[in-house]
Amino acid sequence: MNKTIKVLLAVGAAAVFAFGANAEAEKALDRGIAYATFGDYNKALADYTQAITLDPNYADAYLWRGVAYGELGDHDKALADYSQAIKLDPNSAAAYGFRGAAYMTIEDYKSATKDARKMCELGVCVLLQRIEENNHLHD
Repeated sequence: MNKTIKVLLAVGAAAVFAFGANAEAEKALDRGIAYATFGDYNKALADYTQAITLDPNYADAYLWRGVAYGELGDHDKALADYSQAIKLDPNSAAAYGFRGAAYMTIEDYKSATKDARKMCELGVCVLLQRIEENNHLHD
């Protein structure tokens, strides 16, 4: 797991406390996070998908499922889930951060910069700093 993802996981973990989500969906999400913590992303995916089935508007479930897809190398599905998380919660700095990191992974630095700037507007500038350090900043 690269350094950027580890930092974003810490940011995301702090943001995972969703209010109003279905209690069973929250349990499924918590199980998924536990599996992911130990590197079992396939089991995590199953629980994140269950959380989404139970509560299709649960932004954090899409966010964490995106993380699992990213860790498994399926960047298209990761990007789709991060985008859905942003659609459901446009003020999620974590979702912009994870999506920006995914864009960096596929070397789409223009999109990564856009998400990093949005994340920074929301109060978390770690991804923008990382992009600047690596000379990948695009306007």
